[in-house]
Amino acid sequence: MNRIIYNQKLLKEDLLTRHHYENVYQIPKLKKITVTLSLQSSGFQRKNLPILLLASTMITGQKTKPVLTKQGNATFGIRKNDPVATKVTLRKQQALHFLDYLTTIVLPRVKNFEGLKRKNINPPKAFNFQMNNPLTFPQLEMAYEQFSHLGPINISLISNNIQPKGVESFWRCQGLPFS
Repeated sequence: MNRIIYNQKLLKEDLLTRHHYENVYQIPKLKKITVTLSLQSSGFQRKNLPILLLASTMITGQKTKPVLTKQGNATFGIRKNDPVATKVTLRKQQALHFLDYLTTIVLPRVKNFEGLKRKNINPPKAFNFQMNNPLTFPQLEMAYEQFSHLGPINISLISNNIQPKGVESFWRCQGLPFS
């Protein structure tokens, strides 16, 4: 049996007994993961967009879409419909695989990592955090020269949880280490 499927079965049993849900369908599930990289660290230069697209595709294993501006901003030198970021949305099995990869390989590689902060939980559904050093991903570390100027990576984990009870325990059962 696959480790991810096994962990999901244990998660259901654990949450069902711990929080006394009346129905199996009340147990929260991971709905999607959104990974975003911004051009802000490079001063919104369009020439860095292909590198940003390549980096987010290498991290997630899925094709990335650029995020376009809705209106211009003269102080940043941005015109309307200029690309400012990249965004990938992972769902179902890809989201579970990425979360497993994140908790087992990437987060332990972060220097002086003390755990994720509880204040980043937005009850009842979302958990957002930022990885300031994108080179903790092994795919990006191999090509250090290309990806050394990348900015932080924003990761949003979204569940289908309705009730605010047991939000932190749900994310703990998913394997996220909290401080």
